[in-house]
Amino acid sequence: MYRNASFNLHRSEPSFVVPYSPVVTNLERSFVIRVRDGKTEWIDVRNGISMKDKVEIFGDLNEGDPMVLKANDEIKDGQTIIPKKM
Repeated sequence: MYRNASFNLHRSEPSFVVPYSPVVTNLERSFVIRVRDGKTEWIDVRNGISMKDKVEIFGDLNEGDPMVLKANDEIKDGQTIIPKKM
């Protein structure tokens, strides 16, 4: 027998729900790559609830911060890039 349940979760700090592709996890850390003034910034994040195709993350991010959608650790912190317009 299976039941569906809904939970109303309150977070003490803001979180974001993103696809898995912007989140990079290596042996040292988990981070996303934010783009600010044409330079990349590695922003450490903690994972929250994992969903089918998305994950909740916590970190020093603000709504509207542009991120690299398909991130990897070959994109170095402080690297100059030209963001693609969507």
